[in-house]
Amino acid sequence: MGGKLTFSIYAEAKGLLKVMMTFDFVFILFLMHRVLETSDVLCQELQRKNQDILNAMSLVATTKLLFQKMRDDEWEDFMWSVNNFCDTHDIAVPDLTDRYNESTKHSCEQKNHFTVEEYYHFHVFNVVIDKQLMELNTRFTEKSIELLTLCEALNHSDGFKSFSERDIYSLIDKFYPNDFFKDDMKHLKTQLDHYKLDLFEDPRFKDVDYLPKLCRLLVENKEVKDLFRY
Repeated sequence: MGGKLTFSIYAEAKGLLKVMMTFDFVFILFLMHRVLETSDVLCQELQRKNQDILNAMSLVATTKLLFQKMRDDEWEDFMWSVNNFCDTHDIAVPDLTDRYNESTKHSCEQKNHFTVEEYYHFHVFNVVIDKQLMELNTRFTEKSIELLTLCEALNHSDGFKSFSERDIYSLIDKFYPNDFFKDDMKHLKTQLDHYKLDLFEDPRFKDVDYLPKLCRLLVENKEVKDLFRY
């Protein structure tokens, strides 16, 4: 049993090594590294407990731009890196001008007429990047980014560094127009002055250093909710 198990592991390892020593594997490995490297800063920021909303939204925008730049301008540099790695490690590089053949079909059965380079460029490289952009656009729509950015105006950390009456008015006007009457708006400035003083003096808000926790306490705290009506 031991000998058979050892041989099985050896055979599996040999098969995996054979796959790893192919251009296709190296291409995908390099592409995944570039994608993860590009999105890493944003991912790290989104996982922080005391998250800086404004910085996170800025990173969403710059990450999108970096992916778009990678798609539009960096194909040749990317391919040079892949080819250079393959040459250094004696991995065969296919002729990129050859017609691409799907491994499961004979050439006479294939309907495509694109080259090997076109396959890797447009059917792998671009598709992977497009999926990243689509995911970012789905999770962070322009409206949700604007809402989160405006909500940061309520944040009292760092001495109300992000506090902005103009943004709070915009927040109400764009997202909560039916929750505030005209009379409420007349007294909003005074309410905001109370809000700033209350958060400084109330011990329940002393250690609040990020927006989600602040929002939760505002909802849970009946006195604050009665005072500001949200």
